[in-house]
Amino acid sequence: MSRPSDDRSHSHGTFDASSSQSLSRPIDRFDPRVRILLVLHWSLAIAVVDRPAVLAWACVGSVTAAAILIRTDLLLAARRLTPLWLTIGLLYLLLPFHLLVSSSDQTALLARIAYGGEGLRIANLAALKGAAIAIALAALIGTLSPGDAAGGLGRLGVPRRLVELMMLTIRQLHCLRDEYIRTRRAMRIRGFRPRMNRHTYRSLGYVIGMVFVRSHLRGVRIIEAMKCRAYTGRLPTLHRRTFSPRLDIPLGLIGAAAVIAVLWFGLLQPS
Repeated sequence: MSRPSDDRSHSHGTFDASSSQSLSRPIDRFDPRVRILLVLHWSLAIAVVDRPAVLAWACVGSVTAAAILIRTDLLLAARRLTPLWLTIGLLYLLLPFHLLVSSSDQTALLARIAYGGEGLRIANLAALKGAAIAIALAALIGTLSPGDAAGGLGRLGVPRRLVELMMLTIRQLHCLRDEYIRTRRAMRIRGFRPRMNRHTYRSLGYVIGMVFVRSHLRGVRIIEAMKCRAYTGRLPTLHRRTFSPRLDIPLGLIGAAAVIAVLWFGLLQPS
């Protein structure tokens, strides 16, 4: 029988982690609605531009803005984007290779593998677009707590059901992670060492099944506890940040200027 303290130890801080944070970073002082709208328009502008020079300057702008807004958390944000860097590396490893076929005479064909061409151009565009969008997301959205993000989406007109589904999904992902860590720690204490054999594969299958079953049971206990606390189908968001004209209007104007500049030099300006 699991201890009841397991659920309580993680019940606060998952939906709204901003209650225990001081607004030490500049990004924490801005309204989540402004940050969400800014990232949305920035991502759309980057997605429709195909000029490498403009995209490179957009990457520089994203890095500069991230360094100013999140300061010491820039390295942490870069580490969280490790899957993106690995994907970009895989694109450069595979996409630029192509087969060149030439005929030396009427009967023989010569083929060789070359690196570059259209594949390299597409890899460059994908890398620049991905970096510019992901860095902006990490700086503006990745620093939001789930409660602040849900509150911002709700006040922007996103349906309440979708917002609550997002919050409960994040909560359940935390349950999956906690159960996996607890199960793996228990296996190590019992002397389990993974090897390339049937016993390891069977044990990993048991672990996956146990993680899903135990996280489901834990989720059931959580929803029962929420009903005991008068849950009526609506999740209130605490510590809602209000719109501050002194801070949010300058950020919106700077973001709008950046989006317009990207669109102007990327689409309207003749090459």
